[in-house]
Amino acid sequence: MTNFNLISEELTLQFQDEIITLQLAAQGIQGPSGSGGSNPAYPVAESISALRVCALNASNLLVLADCTNPDHAFRLVGLQQTAVSVGSATPLVSGIVSDSNWAWDGSRPIWLGSLGFLTQVPPASGFLVQVATPLTPTTIHFEIQETTVL
Repeated sequence: MTNFNLISEELTLQFQDEIITLQLAAQGIQGPSGSGGSNPAYPVAESISALRVCALNASNLLVLADCTNPDHAFRLVGLQQTAVSVGSATPLVSGIVSDSNWAWDGSRPIWLGSLGFLTQVPPASGFLVQVATPLTPTTIHFEIQETTVL
């Protein structure tokens, strides 16, 4: 049996032998706006072509992620949208990406392949991680999912 008793700004709920009392409160004032967040920048260790998945190496430098390298399995950081060879880069952690050269099959997920490539053929060894979902043949939603070591 459940009894509800609302008196003033207090709600009392009784569930068999247990009584729960909730205090109702007024909404507080609006807080300051957030910064909107940003993707972190990492120093690069090697040339990275556009539209490749990146990982951090043991020195925390940005490298091409590779599904056959077990050191990369849990160090993926994002998709590099532009080519970079020196300095630092800011890979995309999550978001919508389009490229007119793509021809993704909308019924299949997109996995990390070797050398940072995106692929719809899941690897048979190393580790498996879905990194994107096709929205159209030329547009994906990039977001790194859980890694499974094979």
